[in-house]
Amino acid sequence: MSSRALLLAAALALPSLTAGAAQWCHDTERDTVAPLVASGCAGRVVDDAEAAQVRARRLEQIRRAVEGGGPSPQAASGKRMMSIGTGFFITGDGKLLSNNHVVERCAEISVDTAEARGLPARVVATAPKVDLALVDTAAPPPAFAAFRTGGVPPAGADVALVGYPNQGRAPVQPLLTLGTLLGTDRPDPAVGVGSVRLAFKADVRHGNSGGPLFDRSGLVIGVVHAKLDSPKLYRETGRVVVDVGFAISAPVAAHFVERHGVKLAGAQPGPHLAAEVLHANATRAVARVNCWR
Repeated sequence: MSSRALLLAAALALPSLTAGAAQWCHDTERDTVAPLVASGCAGRVVDDAEAAQVRARRLEQIRRAVEGGGPSPQAASGKRMMSIGTGFFITGDGKLLSNNHVVERCAEISVDTAEARGLPARVVATAPKVDLALVDTAAPPPAFAAFRTGGVPPAGADVALVGYPNQGRAPVQPLLTLGTLLGTDRPDPAVGVGSVRLAFKADVRHGNSGGPLFDRSGLVIGVVHAKLDSPKLYRETGRVVVDVGFAISAPVAAHFVERHGVKLAGAQPGPHLAAEVLHANATRAVARVNCWR
């Protein structure tokens, strides 16, 4: 595994929860509120009444964004939802990252967030070679991710993915899956930035595609996009290997979005987060991407 890869990773634009009395923290820059301790609030501590006003204001912004785009295209055209994937917001104005294969054969796409369902969305750009897509919802998200600086975690480090894995039916809320980082593929000279993929041990399923791969401090280190074909590997080698997934590394993702005018936020890795805290924070930045045909 290369220790020199310039790896950006993503942390949610929310302070972490710590011990203490819970308070509402108003992030004045993004006009969001979250239940945080006062010592961990990077914005302004507010009471229940003002927190309710902020939430109502954000929901009104989303309502106007949706109604401003006219009726839902899939409702108007009678299209059917054919598949789902995952994406995660990377800007405060509603742009998110996903996989090219999640959106490439869709006549229309819509996005479900922690605050709203059925947001109309459009594909801004794709990079089929590295399986990335930039999507715009034109609606302010509940939270967005900021890319990590400081290098990729070592092999054996704990990781987590948050998305919409199919477990017999399409989930409505994002699910957390824990795993272990295995290492990186060799760099691809055709891409020219860092390692193309990270390998990790976790139960990856259809629907996880396009979601963030987190380290355990809540920083995204890649974009989940594939699972090892275990039957094929067994046929070719006789080896039984299960639950191995792959993520597009953060430098590749950063290079892709920056070519399309999007600047990713950055953050240094912090303390190890409890799984429930990581999941709660991630839920606000992760979205379900619905494919309609």
